Amino acid sequence: MRYLFLLLVFVMAHAQVSFAQLSPELRTAAEKSIVYVSTPVLDSGTGGILYRNGSGVLISSQGHVLVSHHVVDPDDLAAVSQNLLASERDDPKFTTRGSVDGRYNLRPMNLVKTLPDLDVTLMKIQDFSAGSAIPATICLDYDYRKESSLWGFGYPAGQALQPVEVTVGSDDGRLWNVSSSFFGGMSGGPIFSPSGKYVVALIKGGTRLTTPDGNAQSIAAMQKAVPLNIASQLISLIPGNAVSDCSDTPSPAGDQKTSNANQSNTNASATRRGSIDPSVEFETGQSMYANRRFVEALGHFQAACEAELARSCFEAGQLMRYADDRAYNHYRALPVDYRLAKAYYERGCDGNYPRACTELGLLYSNGIGAPEDDETARALFERACSLDDSEGCLNLGYLQYEGLGGPKNQAQGAARIFESCQAGHNRSCEWVCANLRIGDGISLPAGQECS
Repeated sequence: MRYLFLLLVFVMAHAQVSFAQLSPELRTAAEKSIVYVSTPVLDSGTGGILYRNGSGVLISSQGHVLVSHHVVDPDDLAAVSQNLLASERDDPKFTTRGSVDGRYNLRPMNLVKTLPDLDVTLMKIQDFSAGSAIPATICLDYDYRKESSLWGFGYPAGQALQPVEVTVGSDDGRLWNVSSSFFGGMSGGPIFSPSGKYVVALIKGGTRLTTPDGNAQSIAAMQKAVPLNIASQLISLIPGNAVSDCSDTPSPAGDQKTSNANQSNTNASATRRGSIDPSVEFETGQSMYANRRFVEALGHFQAACEAELARSCFEAGQLMRYADDRAYNHYRALPVDYRLAKAYYERGCDGNYPRACTELGLLYSNGIGAPEDDETARALFERACSLDDSEGCLNLGYLQYEGLGGPKNQAQGAARIFESCQAGHNRSCEWVCANLRIGDGISLPAGQECS
């Protein structure tokens, strides 16, 4: 069998950062816990074997490593195994291997469990001896918003360990959109808090692959990261693993050069954050949505929401709430997350965007992503109706008519729904047709009729 070795061409799309700029604590945390990962994959075109390089992070003294699923995909290993000679199947170079010493001393790694949809996998290095390695401490719910920047590390192109400054722009619960691009070989590498005290996310990178014959396959670099809270079920499998409560303290400033570099990073990040035009972000989000680029649309809606544009908070909530509804353009393009939807609706309602109040009321009314609470729902519908949202008026009228979440008042409830119908709200007119007798002063708007 021929073995073609993969070369990853690495091009930095951001300013180079040297280890000298980092605090000693952060530098040590990175150098002692980051794992170089190599996985054989089958080249479907030639039948040869390529090697996909990635990064990971050591999180236990027993040799457990978190890495991206796409770096160590078990299906790739199975395809390789099927094409090996019997004499080759016990050769460790035909399995996933890793090392805390970069490309040296690679040892086979066993799969513990993988979450393909989340792109996170837990592996374990065989016969692991810690030596000078120091497992990283995990923070599952880190508040990145309090930091001017975080730091990502990995092995680009399988070469020397490289730090990258990271600013988080937005997140959808499963992915962070970040300011820097991560390229081939960095996928699965950790993102540390500024002090180096915690690992808070994994890099999700892209690749440019080149085989010795000059054929190239390009996958765009990515500006994404995977927060570790989604990998809690993997981390819980490790006895005695260090999971922190995320309380952090600033690292010592070090020499004046480091202090100046950190101040520069802070100023640059503040400039980036202050430059957001919420109207532009919202319009860009609408354009991305129309072109079915839903993850990008969500990022822009989130950015505008952070800048207090209430309608954008509502749109972000809609993307999270209705991802499993066939009636919506983004059906199954994003993960459903009622917790995030509720948070965005709350911000939108606080900003007096009426539809956000209505959708938040529906979560409470139906007990989805919130405790079932008709009283709270009724108050939210009343607020939406006062802001002239017909859907809110319909739902408020229904609760009043049925006596849910407050006093029963059928006359008031029916009148409210009828007014909403008169304003042209189709669903209100359907209720009127089903529950009221047309005539005797009750009529539908022009063009409407009961079926």
